[in-house]
Amino acid sequence: MSGWKSIVNSRFMMILGAIVGLFLMLLTVGIVFWIEHYTLNTAHGLEAMASQTVSAPAETVNPANEGKLIHLSGQATTTDTITDPQFGIAVPALRLTREVEVRQWKENKTEKKQGNEKIITYDYEQIWSTKSPPSSSSFNKRAGHENPAGKPYDDAKYHAATVTLGAFTLIPGQIEKIPADEAFPITAEMLAKLPGDLKGQVKVTDDGILYVGANPDAPSVGDCRIRYKIAKPQVISVVARQQGSQLAPYPIEGGQSINLVERGSRSAAEMFASAQSSTAILGWGGRILGFGLMAMGLFLVLRPTAAAASGAPPESLGFNFRVGLFAIAGSLPAILGIVGLRWLFDSVVVGSILMGSSFVLLVLVALLSFNRSVGLRAGGQRWTPEEREYFRRIALDPKNQALRLEFAEKLEKKRNPLGEFIRLCHELDAIPEGDPRREERDKRWSELLGEHGAKWFQGLRQLQLEPRIAGTFFPTLWMTEGIIDQVTIDRPGILPEQANRLFEAAPGLRALEFNSARMDDGMNPVSYEPRVPAIVKLPRLEQIGVLKMSSMGLELSDLEAIASSPHLKNLTELDFSYNRVGPDGANALRHSPTLKKLQVLELRGCELGEAGAIHLALSANLGQLQKLNLGNNAVGPRGAATLAASPHLKRLETLLLDDNEIGPAATKNLAISAHLKSLVELNLSRNNIGPQGAQALATSPNLVKLARLNLNSNNLTGLGLRVLGASPHLGELTVLELESNEIDDAGVKGLTASRVITHLEELSLAYNNIGDEGFKALAAWAGLAHVRKLNLSSNKAGWAGVKALCASRHLTALQELDLGHLDIGLAGAQALAAAPLLRTLKYLWLHDVELTTDAVALLRERFGEALHTS
Repeated sequence: MSGWKSIVNSRFMMILGAIVGLFLMLLTVGIVFWIEHYTLNTAHGLEAMASQTVSAPAETVNPANEGKLIHLSGQATTTDTITDPQFGIAVPALRLTREVEVRQWKENKTEKKQGNEKIITYDYEQIWSTKSPPSSSSFNKRAGHENPAGKPYDDAKYHAATVTLGAFTLIPGQIEKIPADEAFPITAEMLAKLPGDLKGQVKVTDDGILYVGANPDAPSVGDCRIRYKIAKPQVISVVARQQGSQLAPYPIEGGQSINLVERGSRSAAEMFASAQSSTAILGWGGRILGFGLMAMGLFLVLRPTAAAASGAPPESLGFNFRVGLFAIAGSLPAILGIVGLRWLFDSVVVGSILMGSSFVLLVLVALLSFNRSVGLRAGGQRWTPEEREYFRRIALDPKNQALRLEFAEKLEKKRNPLGEFIRLCHELDAIPEGDPRREERDKRWSELLGEHGAKWFQGLRQLQLEPRIAGTFFPTLWMTEGIIDQVTIDRPGILPEQANRLFEAAPGLRALEFNSARMDDGMNPVSYEPRVPAIVKLPRLEQIGVLKMSSMGLELSDLEAIASSPHLKNLTELDFSYNRVGPDGANALRHSPTLKKLQVLELRGCELGEAGAIHLALSANLGQLQKLNLGNNAVGPRGAATLAASPHLKRLETLLLDDNEIGPAATKNLAISAHLKSLVELNLSRNNIGPQGAQALATSPNLVKLARLNLNSNNLTGLGLRVLGASPHLGELTVLELESNEIDDAGVKGLTASRVITHLEELSLAYNNIGDEGFKALAAWAGLAHVRKLNLSSNKAGWAGVKALCASRHLTALQELDLGHLDIGLAGAQALAAAPLLRTLKYLWLHDVELTTDAVALLRERFGEALHTS
C-alpha cells in the first residue's frame, strides 16, 4: 500500500487511533449521561409546571401573579425602527436579518475507474453561496480560479430595543425566538442612506436585493448579494415568569428554565406539549449522537485488535465493514447502559430493566465477536482435506503443470476464485510479453488478486506474516503460479510452536526463509534466531523443498541437525551462507543420510576452508547439484582443484568461487575439468588469476556453454582481456564483468576484435584505465548491438570518448548506462543529450561527475527521471 493508506493502516497509527477511540468513548459516556439528565429534568419540570401555569390577559399586569408562571397571547408590537448600521437600511419591525451571498469558484472532483487505475478529473464553476469562499490554494488548478479571502460582509441579526406584548415587555431572548422569515425588498430610494464609501458600488436588483459589484446580469467572482428578512408585529404566545411588567425565564429543577415563545395564539397546554416534544427530540438526538460517537470510538478501539486476531488487511472493505458492524452492535448496549444508569435515579425499575438488557446484549455481542466463522477473528480461506492433499502434492512436485491445472479445474468447478487465478498464471506464463492476448488476462489476473489476495493471505496475517515491499502488501512475492508456496519468518513463536496453523494458512508451502532481524512498531530493530533442532523435527517439513537461513548467527550443531533430519528428504535448495560452521559443516552435509536431492547449495562465508571444499567435492550427496556458491570461504588452490576434479558435480550449471585466492593454476584445473562442461555461470572475482588464468579460461573447450562470467578484481590487465577476446569458445557469453582489472585501451581493442563474443547483454569495465581510444573502439564494435547494461564508470576517458560512444550506431538496445566519475564536461553532456540511439535508456548514471547547472538542465530535459547524478 502506498501514500496515506499505508500511514493510516500502519500498526502505530491503528494503536494511536485506538487511544483516540477510547477517549471518544469516555467523552460519549459523559455527553449521553448529561443529555439524558438534562432532558429528564426538563421533562419533569415541564410536566410539574404545566398544571401550575396561570393564563392571564396581556392587557394588564396582575400583581397577584408576580413570580408565577403565566401564559399570555396577544399582539407583539414595537415603536422602534431597526437599522443595519453598515448599509443604512432601516425598517420598523420586531427583527431584521441580513444574509450575504458571495460569488465564488467551486471545485468539482470526479473519480472514474479504468481497469485498476483511478482517473481523477477536476472542473470548476462559479456559484452563489452564503458560505465563506474556500481558499484557492486548496484547488488542484489554482490559476484562473482565485477566490476572495473570506466574505466581505458578514451575516447579521438585529432586533428592536423594546417589544411589548400588551402591558408586558419581552426580553431579548424572547424577541429572538420570533421567526424573521418575511422577505424585505430594498428599494432604490433606500440607497440614498448608504454610507459614502458604498455609494456607486451597491445596486438594487429587480427583486429588491442589494448587489455589490459591477453588473448583476454578469456577476463576477467576489460580487455579493445581500437579502433582508424581517419579523413584523404579530400575534404570539408566551409562557414565562411574571416579573413586574417583564416576562422572564422561570427556573425549574436541575438549572433549566421555562421560557416558551410561539407564533400565533396558542393555549398553554399546546405550548407545553410542543415543549415536551422538543425535549423528547433533544433526548433522542442526544442518544443517536452518542450512539454514533460510541460506534466511531469502538470501531477505532476494535480495529487493531481485530486486524491482529483475524489477519485481515486493515485497508480492506470487508474487514472494516465487519469491524463496523460489531462497533454498531456493541454501541447499542453501551448507550442503553448509560441511559439506564441515569434512569436509576428516577425509576429503579426502569433503570434496572435498561441496564439488565444492556448487559445481556453486551454478552451476546461479545460471544459473537469471538466466533471464528463470523466474529472479529473470522475470514481467510478454509480448505477441504482433498484440497490440502493437492497443495501438498504440488509442493512436492512444483514443476508438474498438469497437476496444477487439474487442481485449478476442481477449484473452478466449486467457484473458488483461486482456481481461475492459478489457470490464468499458467496461461500468462505461456504468452510472451507484447502479445495482445495478454491484456485481457492481465486485467482479470489483477482483478482477482485485488479482490481475493488479502483473503488468501489472511491466515498468515493472523500469524503476523505477510509479504511486503517498501511497507506495501505485495502478495505475489510469496506466490508461485497462483499458490502461496513460500514465507519469510522473522519472529519467534511461529516455528515450531504454531506449525499446524502455518501449514493450515499456507498448505502449499514449500519454501521457508528465515530473517534474523525486523523492525518493531516503533521502528526499532528486533533480532531473532530460530531454534533449528526443534524446527527440523517437524514432520510437516517433508513438503519443504527450499530452506534459507543465511546470516542467522547459527552454529555447526544447527547445520548438523538439518543434515540429519529425516523430514528434509525432499529438500532441493539450502542456503546456509554467513553462518560459521567451518569444514565440519561441509562434512555433515557430505555424510547426510537424507539430503540427496539438493540442486542448490549456498555456503558463502561459512569459513569452510580447503578441507571443507574437499569434503563437498567427495560428497555423493551432491550428484543432483546445479548451483554451488562457495564465495568467501578461503578454499585456496587445492580446494578449488579438488572441486574441479569431483565426479559428483557433473550437473553443475552455476559455480560461485569468488574471493577464495585460488590463483591461476587452480583456474586452469577448473577450465580443463571434464566434469564442469555444463557450467553456464562462473564467478571467479577477487581470486588473483591474472592473465594466465584468463588464458586458461579462454582456451578451454569445456566452457562453451558459459553465459555469465565474472572476473572482477583479478589483475587481468589489458593482456588478459586480449586473451579473452581471442577465445574461440566463449560465443555464448551474455554477461561479462571485468571491473578493477587495470585494463587499458589495448585490452579493449582486443575484446572488440572478437568474432565470437557477439551476444553480450551486460558488460562492465568499470574502475579500469580505459581512455578515449578505448571508448572509441567500443563505440565501433558491433558486439554492443545486444547490450542492455553497460558500465564504464571510473575510467580515464573524457568528453571525446563519451562523444564517440554517443555517436555509436550499435547501442540500439541499451537501457542502462553508467558513466560515473568521468570527466565528460559540457561537451560530453551535450553529446549525451543529442545522442540519437539512447532513446531506450531507463537509467543514466552520472554519479560524482562535475557538471554545470546548464549541463544538468540539458540532460534532465532529454532523459528526465532516467538521469541519476548522485
